[in-house]
Amino acid sequence: MKKTLIYRLAAALALVVVGLPAAAQAQYRLGAGDKIEVSVYGAPDLQRRGAISADGTFPIPLVGNVTLKGLTLDEAKERLQGLLKDKGIVKLPDVSIDVSEYRPFFMSGDLSRPGSYPYQPGLTVRQAVALAGGYDLVRFHFGQNPFVQAAELRSDYDTLRNDLMREQLRLRRVMAELDGKPTANFGSFSDVPTDPAVFDEAVAIERRRLAENLDSAKRERASLGRSLDLARERLVTLKEQATEEVAGTKQQDDQVDKVRQLYDKGLVAAQRLLDEQRSALLNRSRLASITSEAAAAKRAVEEAERQTQRFEENRTASLLKEKAEALSTLDRLQSRITSTAEKFAIIGSARSAVVTAAGTVPEVTIFRRTGEKAVRIQTDEDATLLPGDVVEITLKAGKLLGMAVQ
Repeated sequence: MKKTLIYRLAAALALVVVGLPAAAQAQYRLGAGDKIEVSVYGAPDLQRRGAISADGTFPIPLVGNVTLKGLTLDEAKERLQGLLKDKGIVKLPDVSIDVSEYRPFFMSGDLSRPGSYPYQPGLTVRQAVALAGGYDLVRFHFGQNPFVQAAELRSDYDTLRNDLMREQLRLRRVMAELDGKPTANFGSFSDVPTDPAVFDEAVAIERRRLAENLDSAKRERASLGRSLDLARERLVTLKEQATEEVAGTKQQDDQVDKVRQLYDKGLVAAQRLLDEQRSALLNRSRLASITSEAAAAKRAVEEAERQTQRFEENRTASLLKEKAEALSTLDRLQSRITSTAEKFAIIGSARSAVVTAAGTVPEVTIFRRTGEKAVRIQTDEDATLLPGDVVEITLKAGKLLGMAVQ
């Protein structure tokens, strides 16, 4: 197997690095997609490198787009020299044209690496098959390599199963938080078909998250509780002060009435009455201020109570949302796991197929465009290719055995 691969790589390398025979290069006709390099001796400004466009033209400085499609290198050289001379750009132009990269041909069918490859004049189907990695019996009639696809599906299945395990643990942690429990029952490794190290790590993450969430909620409740206690204490203090001020204001009003009676009898001076009235006014002012502060303190108590209630409601809503997300993710993962398992069963059937291809001759079909017409050519491995050809390889199996779902 290794020797065959080495031979194929050597053949492919030889096709790339070996120079083209002069005769083949002279007969090669340019086409859209060919990458060429044009230079004019003594006129470096006219040098140009690029690909022939889809309409078959190539841009030349001071000349414009020149049609080169369908011309040999000699014919293209003559056309450019004639244009440069006719336009008076160069009196005796010496043009050089080299193909740096040929337009590709295409390989499809039962091959290891179907796709596009750079064309080389004189290339045969057999050589092109070597470039494409050779025939692929494993890919035969299944579209994709079932061994590679089985490995990919196994990887996808393991990943989905681990994701499912993590979502299950997440859901158990959320349920513990909703129930107000300090711990969660995450089960054991035997309950979840996954790698024990992965399971233990996932459990540790959810336990740490549960402890952090509970600690954060506890600290937030404590902070809100302190704010509420302070607001309530201030309200109680202000109410007590208001009660004292009400009593003091009543006493002062009574004192003003007594002094007024004495003043009316001429037993006290007017200044005494004014002093008592001033004291009564100060008492009322203090009472009004304390009453205002007490109303504000009451509002602060109500706001602190609302903040505490909002915290609990928001926390519960967040946990319920996380629970719904976990349940939805679990359903989605279950569906994907079921789908992956079904695909794996089908690929297992393809992988168990044993192909015996001894003496099998591949069918070679070349799709070639000549002018505006496309033709289909049934040929063999010794056929010579042209640029732009599409080669389709079809293998015929001698036997196909072992179609059994694993």
